[in-house]
Amino acid sequence: MPESPTDVQSEMDSEAARAQLPPKTDSEIRRRFQSRIRSRILDGIAANLRAARPNQAVDMAWDATPIQRQTIPLLMWGQGKIKIEPLYRSLCGTLGTAQADKFFNKKTVNGQTVIDGVNVDRITDIQIDLMKSYVTRRHAAMDALWSNLWPLYRYDPRGTDDVSMLRADALTQRVDIISDSYNYRHLDSQCRRHMLLYGRSATFPQEAWNVKTNWRFKRGNTGEPTEETESYVKQEGIIFVNPHPSRIYSDLSSPMANINSDTGPSFIGYWDVVRWGSLLEPDAPYFNLKDVFLTDGWTGLADKYTDFMGHYFDSCVLSWPQASGGTDPSLGNDREVNIGRYSTTARDVGVLRTHHFERINPKQEGIGEYDADVWIHFTVAGDCTIIGAEFMPSFPCAYGAINWDDGRLANQSMGMALLAYQDQASNILSSMIMQLRTSLIQLWLLDKDSLEPEILQEFKNNASDSNWWVDRKLLIYSATKLRDLGIQDPAQAFKVVQAPIANVFDSGLKALNQLLNLADRLLILSPNELGQPNPREVSAREVTDISTSVQSMYAFINQGPREQIAAKKEIIYDSLLCCGQQNIRVPVEKRYTKAVIEKAGFTIPEDVQLPPGAGDIIPVKTPVMGNLRSLMYDYYFDSRDGSERVVNTQGAQVVQQLLARLLNVPPLAEKMGIKAIMDMANTIIRMSGAPTNFQFDLPVGSPDELSLEEKKDPAIQGLQQEVQQIKQLLMQLTGAGAPVAPPGAQGQQPQQNLLQEPPGIAA
Repeated sequence: MPESPTDVQSEMDSEAARAQLPPKTDSEIRRRFQSRIRSRILDGIAANLRAARPNQAVDMAWDATPIQRQTIPLLMWGQGKIKIEPLYRSLCGTLGTAQADKFFNKKTVNGQTVIDGVNVDRITDIQIDLMKSYVTRRHAAMDALWSNLWPLYRYDPRGTDDVSMLRADALTQRVDIISDSYNYRHLDSQCRRHMLLYGRSATFPQEAWNVKTNWRFKRGNTGEPTEETESYVKQEGIIFVNPHPSRIYSDLSSPMANINSDTGPSFIGYWDVVRWGSLLEPDAPYFNLKDVFLTDGWTGLADKYTDFMGHYFDSCVLSWPQASGGTDPSLGNDREVNIGRYSTTARDVGVLRTHHFERINPKQEGIGEYDADVWIHFTVAGDCTIIGAEFMPSFPCAYGAINWDDGRLANQSMGMALLAYQDQASNILSSMIMQLRTSLIQLWLLDKDSLEPEILQEFKNNASDSNWWVDRKLLIYSATKLRDLGIQDPAQAFKVVQAPIANVFDSGLKALNQLLNLADRLLILSPNELGQPNPREVSAREVTDISTSVQSMYAFINQGPREQIAAKKEIIYDSLLCCGQQNIRVPVEKRYTKAVIEKAGFTIPEDVQLPPGAGDIIPVKTPVMGNLRSLMYDYYFDSRDGSERVVNTQGAQVVQQLLARLLNVPPLAEKMGIKAIMDMANTIIRMSGAPTNFQFDLPVGSPDELSLEEKKDPAIQGLQQEVQQIKQLLMQLTGAGAPVAPPGAQGQQPQQNLLQEPPGIAA
């Protein structure tokens, strides 16, 4: 809606009024920034600590293993290798006194508390890693859908002309070099695991742009190295970090998901506790280190949430200096008291470091003449001292979440939903083991009136003798004495009492199986997804329906990773154009003519030798060289490259049959052209489950007409052969029943020997 003249005049009056205000001094600007940043940081940390318990519970359950830290010393005590006093000291050093006391029984002797044995019930506790099993399976399935993308991030232009395609191809290859240099595949996998464990993930650029240079011998005109040296850029790009979700805060006035479009929060950041010595490194780009101050706002939060601090941070790092001069508030302004608050000698003292990103207008803030919103990255030490600042070339965060309600501060994740099932499964298994331990207890009931004294003594001597089960024992009894006592069976003279466990394990395993089935049902999992066989025989239609349902579920849970990767693609693009080196040299995946390359602003390097007979069209993977500004264009930043391919066998068969009928009619085939045939073939291949990059493409400059009358033209004969090979390939994919797994499926690279590449066709 256009602005009215009144609105325009009002805005001009406001600008004029601001221009007449006296300029702010540097001290006023500093105090305003310092006060605002400190308030936002402390509010964000307080909100993180209040909602940290679910994330902390997920971390504790994820680390649960059958052999824990306290298990090894307990096993050594059970084997008789250490005594109970060293065992107690070992557990106190590992777990702390409060946790170690739970494993021991104590009593009071002469007014002193002494250890009276080990609490054996705690030793039999076993935790099942149900969360790690379920999350790992779904995480592996998600990674399998993304791992077959080569290159990792593909950029598609909004235009369809050849120049736009070339620019997008060159940009894709340049970003792929950055992806390999900074290991983005591993980072994306970590982000997807965070989405499953905590529900969401946010990745930040560690700095605006990272450049690593090196030295080499300069080459002369002949190409041979000379004695002169020159510097060159060895590696450049963005180092992304993936902070723990419990230490990320943002502006709550809008959903965090809107940060991907730069229309949401006006500030966002993440914090951590590090050693003071890490800020004093020679290559650390920090200033104001002598002015780092600590207030009681942060220490008060740390003292209030000691369980969180003790779980995530080392105890020696948590020993930061006392704030505000101790209990006397007046000492906070005393010069001598604050000497050495953070000194070079206290390198192991903990310091709060926060990376705070804020969107500001430099002209309105009084720090410059640039009248537009920009993002600034502030590095804050303590809770109010800015030790680093830089302008960001793009928005500062790529966010992704799975099944997250933006209207709530906290949501339940898959890891949180598994906590109750893991705890109950651990209780069932621990109960089974305790019943087994109880069944090993035997009571020997001996009748001293009916047994001979020698036999009673033999039982007593061998009750705890391990040789009793090996050596033969001869027991002589008097049958006359037994008859006088009314005992007909000699076995009635003694009896062994043992707890029955016939149905304990069966009941426990049945309960465990029902619990896992309930977890599968409520967490929308299936035996097929977990790699388990179907409990009964299923029909072909049911197999197709199950496969479609599983693919739909994966398409839903991959929505979060798609949004995050799309935001990362835009951040990388903006940062590359703003901060990257000017000249680039990248190979292109497709075939282009020399005219298209020159029109796009690129050239073929002089050291590249084209094969004889190449003509005007350059081969695949030929490098091109040009200026970085030639990549400026309007691109799609969403994941149009795709992460999943829903297998639709029936749809592929319909398209295949239609294409086969059209190719059998020469007039229709001539009207379609080779481009339409390629598009239909790509549709069939994609619907059959092939990876994204396994597609046919018509090279730039190739004729699209399919004339079946010019039999003598070699190019037309090659196209006719190509049509026949495409038909054979389609018959292999959708000829009968389920489609044959295409090359490149299951994360493999596409095979080129399935369909030989004819002249003029790029597969």
